[in-house]
Amino acid sequence: MNFFDFSRCIPALAAAIVSMPLVAHAAPFVFSGDDLVLGIQASGGTGASQNIFVRLGNTVTIKNSPNRGVVANIAADLTATYGDDWFSREDVFFGVFGNRSGVSPGTDPGTAGQEPGRTVYLSSPTTTAGGSLLRAQFGTNTLSRGCSNYGGMRDVLTRSTSSNTEVLEATASGATVMDQAIHPVSWNNSWTVRNPVSGASFEIFNAMQNSFGKGTEVLVDIQRMTPSAPSTYVATVGIAANGDVRIFTASQTSPFQAWALTFPSLDTPEKRLPSADPDNDGLTNLMEFILDGNPGVHDSSVAPVLNASGENFVFSFNRRDDSEAGTTLVFQHSSDLSV
Repeated sequence: MNFFDFSRCIPALAAAIVSMPLVAHAAPFVFSGDDLVLGIQASGGTGASQNIFVRLGNTVTIKNSPNRGVVANIAADLTATYGDDWFSREDVFFGVFGNRSGVSPGTDPGTAGQEPGRTVYLSSPTTTAGGSLLRAQFGTNTLSRGCSNYGGMRDVLTRSTSSNTEVLEATASGATVMDQAIHPVSWNNSWTVRNPVSGASFEIFNAMQNSFGKGTEVLVDIQRMTPSAPSTYVATVGIAANGDVRIFTASQTSPFQAWALTFPSLDTPEKRLPSADPDNDGLTNLMEFILDGNPGVHDSSVAPVLNASGENFVFSFNRRDDSEAGTTLVFQHSSDLSV
């Protein structure tokens, strides 16, 4: 009778097990339907087939306590997806959106920590915190349509759709990267598909994104909309050159910013800059504000008038009362026409 000595195999088997490589699997991306999502896309070039998604937090929490500070650093994700030059690329865009339910608020009033149905959080590009134009009120059916279009993306991010088995894995920062080649089903509800750069986001909302390439921290304001009222300002989201994502609020809207927002013709952040002259009348917006002019009408009649009175020059102009606190006027003069 022959006997097989298994004791000789045990050390070899143990060595084989020890030498087997360990494969680490990233954790799934964590997202709730009550959360705000930050979406990033490239309209062309490197990364055009990839989106980055960042969970910003619960909508109600942010509404009630908006000064969150830095909530993430996604520099590694941005570099890996869009290249080392991501911050200087004008074709890389981002925006913010949030909606838990498309059901009418009468049917779905929400519970603690939840917003009523058809409550929408969406971004608007700005150059200063709180400086974007507030959106007009949308009808309940229009908001329902926008919520429905977002629903597919929300289902993908929360993995609540049984037809989609493509798991979005979290990166080291807690964000996730959706790749068209790896996630072809999810891509049908990607940020790129639902937020075309030259079209309406979720088929309803215009001008929701801002782009990099400005040399400074890039900002979007978050606005809250319901079927019963126009939008209100909630907070501002900024992405800095070092990849920091922060949520904060305008500490105080300056008199100049409040004034600029009253002119419909100043319909972009660039047109509302203090140094801008959108009506090309030689007076910057800041001068129009001080002199109580109209930045949307080519008219320099409000400019100061210089008259001689004996041996004196009299510099005459009208000044807005609310411009006195934040601006200082200096009369410059020279004996040889240089300043």
